[in-house]
Amino acid sequence: MKDAMKNMIKEMISYYRVNVKASERSWEAFSAVSGFSRSAVYDIINPDTDVNKDTVVLFGLALQMSLFDFITLYEYKGFKLRPFKRRDQIIAGFFEDQEYDYEELNRFLKKCGETPISVRVHSLDV
Repeated sequence: MKDAMKNMIKEMISYYRVNVKASERSWEAFSAVSGFSRSAVYDIINPDTDVNKDTVVLFGLALQMSLFDFITLYEYKGFKLRPFKRRDQIIAGFFEDQEYDYEELNRFLKKCGETPISVRVHSLDV
């Protein structure tokens, strides 16, 4: 089951990688576009590697994932969006509305009295 899920996540991330401009399809270019190092991408794909919740959120924003794909990846990494938590509702709302601006998300989280997304997260090249 773990291998099947890992393969599904790899395919999903490859889908996002393939849908960037042809000149940006290499892993190096993909890393530059997403802002994540190649090793960070592998850490996200690997089910045995721990990553911070905010890393997954930032990765989803960088790839402009659909809400469904974001939730799939989020749960794959061991997290759950909790509908009773305002912060999680806001994050899900941004994906649902296809709003991928990290700074706008953080402004809205702060405005609502919620903890902003941390840029100092595991393996992120910021």
